[in-house]
Amino acid sequence: MENKVKNYRSILLINGIIALIFGLFALFATEALLITFAKYFGLVLVIGGGIGVFAAISNKKNNKDYVFSMISSILSVLIGLFILIFTQTSLEIFIIIIGIWAIVIAASQLWISFKFSGDSSQKKILLFNGLLTLAFGVILFLKPVQSIVTLFSIVGILAIVFGVVLIYLSIILHPTK
Repeated sequence: MENKVKNYRSILLINGIIALIFGLFALFATEALLITFAKYFGLVLVIGGGIGVFAAISNKKNNKDYVFSMISSILSVLIGLFILIFTQTSLEIFIIIIGIWAIVIAASQLWISFKFSGDSSQKKILLFNGLLTLAFGVILFLKPVQSIVTLFSIVGILAIVFGVVLIYLSIILHPTK
């Protein structure tokens, strides 16, 4: 049981740090920065996919996974082009992906809270944070806000709170004896 609690603590700590870093980025991001970041990401996908297509063709005889390499490289190019051409839409899709991420994280928190047999107050905090994260994820998934900067500011604040709570829980979570 002690190893399971240590695993839970590690998962909470890692997710908390990721959420905190993401929250700081999102809080201070401007729309111009987000659009520029998205365009650079699209360009990286196009270049990386192009290199992947070239490598797949060059190593066709020696590569058992030629078809997979070719398909994944072509998909990278197409997604990159989509991001470059439809940057605003890409950002909105990204918000939806964040919503899905929050729902997955919430599900893991809720699962941990139901499996946790320790201190009742710790379980309640984990349960509350899981439900709050679930609500946040569902809202982002179903209703992406028109203003990306406003949404990212809200996301940033909530992610910072979420990250701090997860880090706090990873510190106070103790194995039961």
